[in-house]
Amino acid sequence: MNKSQLFLLLVLNSCILIGYYIWHLNGTSRSLSGVRKRLLSAERGTRQCQTAQHGRVSRWLASTYSLSQSHVETCTSPRTTFVFIKVHKAGGTTALSIMHRLAVVRNLSAVIPRMSVVLGHPFQLRLEDYHALKEGKFDVLGEHSVYNRDVMDSIMKEDVVYLAVLRKPVSQLASTFHHYGIERKYRMRARGSVSNNPVENFLLNPWRRMPKPYRDGRNTPYSKYRNWQATEMGFPLGLSDSKAATRDWIHSTGREFFFVIILEHFDESMVMLRRLMCWEVKDIIYLRPSLSRSYKYKAKPPSEQALRNHRNFSAVDYALHEYWNASLWRRISKQGVDFHEEVAAYKQINLDAASYCEMASNEGVPPKVFPQTKWSARFEIDPLYCKLLNLFTVEIRNLLFYTMQGQGRLKQFQKESEKLHQFTITWQDVVKHNFQRIASKKSKKKHKG
Repeated sequence: MNKSQLFLLLVLNSCILIGYYIWHLNGTSRSLSGVRKRLLSAERGTRQCQTAQHGRVSRWLASTYSLSQSHVETCTSPRTTFVFIKVHKAGGTTALSIMHRLAVVRNLSAVIPRMSVVLGHPFQLRLEDYHALKEGKFDVLGEHSVYNRDVMDSIMKEDVVYLAVLRKPVSQLASTFHHYGIERKYRMRARGSVSNNPVENFLLNPWRRMPKPYRDGRNTPYSKYRNWQATEMGFPLGLSDSKAATRDWIHSTGREFFFVIILEHFDESMVMLRRLMCWEVKDIIYLRPSLSRSYKYKAKPPSEQALRNHRNFSAVDYALHEYWNASLWRRISKQGVDFHEEVAAYKQINLDAASYCEMASNEGVPPKVFPQTKWSARFEIDPLYCKLLNLFTVEIRNLLFYTMQGQGRLKQFQKESEKLHQFTITWQDVVKHNFQRIASKKSKKKHKG
């Protein structure tokens, strides 16, 4: 290798290093946009930056800026552009099914994962994670994803609102332990334990028993054990021990998120969401809650000491859940007495719909008519709509995909869809002619298992 070639090689390597450094700085500064200007005062931010051990956390504190939800509590037309942060093991499957069904019925464009049931999680959302549209922006984004306002705003239509779901932290931890097999690590009785509950054993001293947090490619601390719900809503795990940062970040979520469903009050949450989004009662019907496995310690709460430890260990999740639970009931208190009447009527509608759909196994059964009420116009459901109501989340996602593909709306499948573009493809067409492919035994077994 002569001198000129060596010089060119050195220049090329320098360019690559400089480019990577610039990309890394840009990525880390944009990756957490959840907390904005006025989140921390300059003095507090400086003090916390000095104590923070993670460079990304320091940059996050230094680069926060102001952005808030500008949407008012009332609406005159249905809101159909929204992002739903489906927090892991927080019982959001039923809510996501409702939202995806809304997208199906109203022919909305939805962000569909390419290779999995998550959208980038636990990393930030990238273009290669979803099927891009041929043109325009999306109406609906659901699935498991990490909240990032800048990235999500860039692919969503204007006037997007942000929604999420939360669950009591100790219940979410128990579900996490069971679903991911973490219980096996803590199944043996620990010193001082009063039960064989693996959650109890872990919470006797979670600070010592928790494995080191997982780190992604940008050095982001990530853990299923501690403040997982807050992390998926944009909170950096590295600030978990800062009470000031926790308090200010939680208040910032009140500006950034339009509404958060509380699992323990699911029906009240859905009625409140329907009113805030100007949806129809038919839009929020569900036949059954999402399927969940039973396990021995599911209904057995840990001891008082273990719960106190968990409250201290996952303080951000507890504060976040309490904040949004209080927000839900403040909103309900402003709705008047008819709100609780609507909740009771909503529960009865779900029961009536479930009874009808049990016998509507073929299309020869006449539609079920629901009379007009002061909350909704008269509507009906038929056996075809029952098929839609009975689909699991994976199946509804497939239905969305096949419908958008057949309509020629997906960029990657434009050539394939040109053969069908001469026809009008609707979700009814897809369900009628492709139902077995959508409601496959494999996907049902996956959800039941």
